[in-house]
Amino acid sequence: MNLEFSIDKKTGAAIAACVVLASVLLVLAGFLLGAGTAARTPLPTATAPASAALPSAQPQAASAAASASQRESLASAAPQPSTQPQPSAPPEYCLQFGSFRDKKNAQALVKTLKKAGVTATVVVFADTSGQPWYVVRSGSYAVMDEAAQSAASLRAQQKISVLVRRVGVL
Repeated sequence: MNLEFSIDKKTGAAIAACVVLASVLLVLAGFLLGAGTAARTPLPTATAPASAALPSAQPQAASAAASASQRESLASAAPQPSTQPQPSAPPEYCLQFGSFRDKKNAQALVKTLKKAGVTATVVVFADTSGQPWYVVRSGSYAVMDEAAQSAASLRAQQKISVLVRRVGVL
């Protein structure tokens, strides 16, 4: 059986144009989805009080009055020089060893890490569809460099796969 297949120049050019267009659209869609995810995940700010990030169950008028009083109290409390040592920065980064849909898999990884001398815990996060993720994490670091050094050390010494992640973010 002999099959022949040929494409003329016009059809070949049309196929190539379609492939290029599809590639551009996929890259654009990935960019837009990534930008949408970043917009939905607010990063903690150093100036906002921790309670400001929580949704309020008060009516709008009461909430506006409360935020006005908070602004006034923050404005009146001007920073004063202090001789007391400043508290250390809150932890911003941690080490992540894995994330699983099945809790048993996460617990098994925690046991494996414990045998290697690494203390880890399982943290539960919900993704955008509300499905739980069981994430195995360890440590708390104020700066990224400290976390990266610790991760590199674990990779080299223990041959463990590890990522540096922000605390509180999936």
